[in-house]
Amino acid sequence: MDDMLSFLQEKGIINIDDVRDMMEQERRKSIISKHKYSIFQDKKDGRWKTVVDDPTKKNGKKLVAKKYRRDLEDYIIDLIDEEPRNSSTLRELYTPWLQSRILETRSSGTVKRNALDWKRYYSEDPIVDIPIKYLTCQQLKDWAHKKIRDNDFTKKQYYNMIVIMNKLWEYAKDCGIIETNKWCEVKVNKKLLKRDVKKSNETQIYFLEEKIKVVSYALSRFTNNHRDITALAIPLMFLTGMRIGEIVALKYEDFCGDEILVRRSEIAKYDIYEDGEYRYLGQIVEEHTKTDAGERSIPYTQGAKQIIGYIKMASEEYGFYDDGYVFCPNSKRIKSNAINQRIYDFCDKLKIPKKSAHKIRKTFISQMIVTGIDLDTVCRVSGHADISTTFNSYTYSLVKKEDRAEVFSGMCSDLDNVINV
Repeated sequence: MDDMLSFLQEKGIINIDDVRDMMEQERRKSIISKHKYSIFQDKKDGRWKTVVDDPTKKNGKKLVAKKYRRDLEDYIIDLIDEEPRNSSTLRELYTPWLQSRILETRSSGTVKRNALDWKRYYSEDPIVDIPIKYLTCQQLKDWAHKKIRDNDFTKKQYYNMIVIMNKLWEYAKDCGIIETNKWCEVKVNKKLLKRDVKKSNETQIYFLEEKIKVVSYALSRFTNNHRDITALAIPLMFLTGMRIGEIVALKYEDFCGDEILVRRSEIAKYDIYEDGEYRYLGQIVEEHTKTDAGERSIPYTQGAKQIIGYIKMASEEYGFYDDGYVFCPNSKRIKSNAINQRIYDFCDKLKIPKKSAHKIRKTFISQMIVTGIDLDTVCRVSGHADISTTFNSYTYSLVKKEDRAEVFSGMCSDLDNVINV
């Protein structure tokens, strides 16, 4: 076709520019024909006018006026040309964004949480059905403030919920659906957010006597039955502060001299469908740690070496083996929920408050702080990418409330003689 046009042009039979003009005129006519409202010239002011849809107006329409008809037609053409992409709603964007989200994150649990938050906070909200081109910064700000008031959000709860709004606008911009991310311009009054109240140490860590009781009981269970290597996971957690998902993913190859290398973790795996529904696939081990802090090393203390020695001895005695995993009773890698259940059972038998494996980790991190280990080392050994995470969520007093007065009295004892003079 291009060769034929070139031939006709060379022979003076056809002018390519004229053809282009004709094609452009036909394109304009075709687009204008899709405009469902009349175009007219107002006799009073001579301006060319028409009506276009606008959901932000009370009657759903607005009047557009231009000095020249061609300018008005240009406006209509631009509007109709952009309509397919700019009429996209947050609801329409959600499914393709979720599929993109699955590709960009290793954690299917994160995608599952996003899907649950969509159902809870977005799916029934009218804002998700308004074309994003009509959403204003003020509308978005009012929406965010209403969500905060209706749900009485803490800062953490709000940020978890708002991830979807952030990501949907980013996705729309990256796809070329919008030129400007209006959500970035929205400033929310964070004073409306409920203050996160730090939980009491009584519920978040094991006190010294509780720790001794649990570790002693776990060791006695193993002593009475060497097949019970699962019980030894509990003292090992108290000695290393590892996450439970890291403990069950530990292999003998991870012990190097005086260090334990933490480089893999058990995670919950889900199959996420296009509509956001999901199916639980089980607990699997992935060759990376839970957070962005990445691979880390933990001091391999004498106590930890002794525990691993017990496990290795028992595993060799009974022939326990599963791809080099440390905890594989009956030659099958143990899952984290089995260890957590064992901890709860031990707490019940010892008549102490039930506290999970995660509370053992908090106890270890708090103990590092109290012992005076430098903050950089505490952060690295904990596997936190940011020291603020360590302090805000993992550091608790190891002193019981009823013992605080005695501790403070001892701290101030150097002034007793001065005051008593």
